[in-house]
Amino acid sequence: MFKAGFILQAACMVLGAMPVVAQQAGNPVIILSGADQALESNIRGSLNLDAEPCDSSLLRLQRLLPGIRNSARIAAEALGYYESSVSPQFLLGEGCWELHILIEPGRQVMLREVNLRIDADTRDAVLFNPLLEEAGLNSGEPLHHGRYEELKSRLSAVASDNGYFEARFNQAEITVHTADYAADITLDFDPGSRFRFGAFSLNKSEALSDELIDRLMTLKEGDFYSTASLAGLRRELDNSEYFRQIRISPQLGQAAGQAVPVILDLDLRPRHSWTSGIGFTTDTGPRARVEYQNRFINRSGHKFQTDASVSTVRAQTNGSYIIPVDSPIAQSIGLNLGFVSENNDAFESKRFVGGISLPKDGESGWRRTIALDFQRDDYLAGSDQDVSVLMLPGINYTRTRADDLINPANGWKLFASLKGASDALLSDTSLLQFYASGKHVVSFGRGRVLSRIDLGTTLTNNASELPASLRFYAGGDRSVRGYDFNTLSPADPVTQDILGGKNLVAGSLEYDYLVGQNWRFAIFADTGNAFDNNSDFELKQSAGIGIRWLSPIGPLRLDLAHPFDSDESFRIHITMGPDL
Repeated sequence: MFKAGFILQAACMVLGAMPVVAQQAGNPVIILSGADQALESNIRGSLNLDAEPCDSSLLRLQRLLPGIRNSARIAAEALGYYESSVSPQFLLGEGCWELHILIEPGRQVMLREVNLRIDADTRDAVLFNPLLEEAGLNSGEPLHHGRYEELKSRLSAVASDNGYFEARFNQAEITVHTADYAADITLDFDPGSRFRFGAFSLNKSEALSDELIDRLMTLKEGDFYSTASLAGLRRELDNSEYFRQIRISPQLGQAAGQAVPVILDLDLRPRHSWTSGIGFTTDTGPRARVEYQNRFINRSGHKFQTDASVSTVRAQTNGSYIIPVDSPIAQSIGLNLGFVSENNDAFESKRFVGGISLPKDGESGWRRTIALDFQRDDYLAGSDQDVSVLMLPGINYTRTRADDLINPANGWKLFASLKGASDALLSDTSLLQFYASGKHVVSFGRGRVLSRIDLGTTLTNNASELPASLRFYAGGDRSVRGYDFNTLSPADPVTQDILGGKNLVAGSLEYDYLVGQNWRFAIFADTGNAFDNNSDFELKQSAGIGIRWLSPIGPLRLDLAHPFDSDESFRIHITMGPDL
């Protein structure tokens, strides 16, 4: 019987070993026999022969055999094989050397008694007990030194991340009984007392008031210490868009009375910001956009932003005055005013919109916005020409999760909104409208599958009184490709003028494949339509191929789409922007 305070080298091999297979001519060939997959993988990871050239002499290679034999034995012991026999042999193959290793692992040591204990009260143990359950160290299972070392590392890391700076192992050992092919594990972890945050010292500009900074602080003196809380504070400060640089420095060396003081250095962004851009899509043609932002009008952090954009079919200008607030309903109040002029093949519209919005970011990652908009729309849709005045209360939710917001390998985005109006409350007509959209990206090697869905429905007694901006249309670059922009919708039975619909269903499924570093080839199928009633619901379909260039600001897409329900043979679509 002996005590095995495990060798770190073996643990690293267990946790980091990956199979290395090289069978091509001109490359080293390593053949192992007699070992199962786990043992073979661990031994391969221990060999460290990547730097050995193919033209090495047999004499030089034979000098490596003792080290190979020793590394393989250590790798076997890491998985509980204490009586393994390792027989390596080098051969000079065609173009490169070959290494043949015969493994006789022997009988594997099994876990007998496993005593894992957290010396803490219930509140503290909640953080650590799940690690014990996930460790995979159970009586009757094979001895696995890597899992044991990983458990110790994870306990220490969780303790450090959550302010248990006096954590220690009262006992941590593996006792191997070689005669019985059994091992006992004893692990007694004492996290000690949990430290708290001490005083927060802020180095900041006087351009923003102390009251505003206090509202942005998600941590207070006396809160329990955790690195996750510090990361959350950084996100909150960054999301405020006031600061160019945020440095948060916990002073662990200055901790006193189990309180850790924290220094925050906050560098403001420039007060004024101008941005501009140009783009092109086949739906709207060339377009240009300019935006101005005043990030802090006063010490209370009020903001003003305005933007204007113009294309061949649409001109728009918006302005917003934003007031930060400390409220359970909203994080800010937005006072908004805008004008939109549209003239496309489906409708003409001159629309004034003003209102108030109350956005709120939830802990789950969803952003909720409550809004009340006043809208005046002078429109022409087919033979419907009118001036509509609506008071539109509404609410929407949105959330995006992705590994890269520009060119994601995996991710999704969801949006849903509900708004309505009543002819009894400063509106010309009554309506209730729901709209939802979703996008999803998942990768398989160098390929990705992208899916998209758009759903909308409107409850109203008279569809002809809906302004053009609240009617649904399908077709175009970001809808059902192969059909012209906004051409899929109910039409006048006599004039065939496009009228727009009360309902919308549209979806897409696409597969693209990465070629080189910056190009993807794609195939896709789209379907959808806008309609008024179930009786006239008919899905239009298309399919096509495309090419994408992965630019720094998002993919530039060129698609060739064939519509299955149109006299046209194909339509070209050009778009640019993020996938989500």
